[in-house]
Parts: sequence; C-alpha cells; structure tokens
Amino acid sequence: MRKLSTVLRQHAFHLLLLFLALVAFIKPMVLATGNERPGRVVLELFVPWALVIVVLFLVGRSDDTPDPAAAQEEPEQD
Repeated sequence: MRKLSTVLRQHAFHLLLLFLALVAFIKPMVLATGNERPGRVVLELFVPWALVIVVLFLVGRSDDTPDPAAAQEEPEQD
C-alpha cells in the first residue's frame, strides 16, 4: 500500500491521469456524431468519469502534507 501511495503522489502520475482522462472523454464525443446508440455513448462517458473520480479520491487520500488550517488551530503550549 505504501508503494501505491508513493505512485499516487508523483507529478508524472497526475499528468498521465490527465492524458488518459482526456483520451477517455474525447472518444465518446467523436463517436456521438456517428450512428452510435445513445446508451453506449452515455456509458462511455460515465464509466471513465467515475474511474477518474475514484483515482482522484485515492490521490487525495495519499497526500501526506499537513493541513495548514489544522496547524493554526493547535493551541500553543507554554
């Protein structure tokens, strides 16, 4: 799990995710101009969309940087 967390935090992985998401969303838009069934086009839009949301959730959970708002709320100890 630590290795997956390390991969999810890398900038190169974020760029790869962006590229794959663009490709996944452009394909149904091009197919929508053809004779494709509407159900298939909708499915080809929402499945990649859901996968991108899940991967972005995992990326957010793997981020280990401290929250600046939480650091400000901590009381100072004398």
